[in-house]
Amino acid sequence: MEKKKRKRRLSRASRSWSVLNYAVCEPNEWTARLIAEDLGDKFNRITSIIKLLLNKGYVVKDAKVGKGRALLPTPAGVEALRTAV
Repeated sequence: MEKKKRKRRLSRASRSWSVLNYAVCEPNEWTARLIAEDLGDKFNRITSIIKLLLNKGYVVKDAKVGKGRALLPTPAGVEALRTAV
């Protein structure tokens, strides 16, 4: 019998949760560069977190803001943020 892969929940202490929180609270306003500046984190670290969130289907890139694209949460992203532990 095959084991089912259990979906890991986001931890509220993680950077992924912080980045997703920006996207959910203010959709279409935050880009990777703006989030990195606001958190005082490296741009490359934030972009890798955003790629992870994109692959999980929690956010999509939407409106162009400056040189980057703003993040828009998906219903799955909103649910992941709501159920984070």
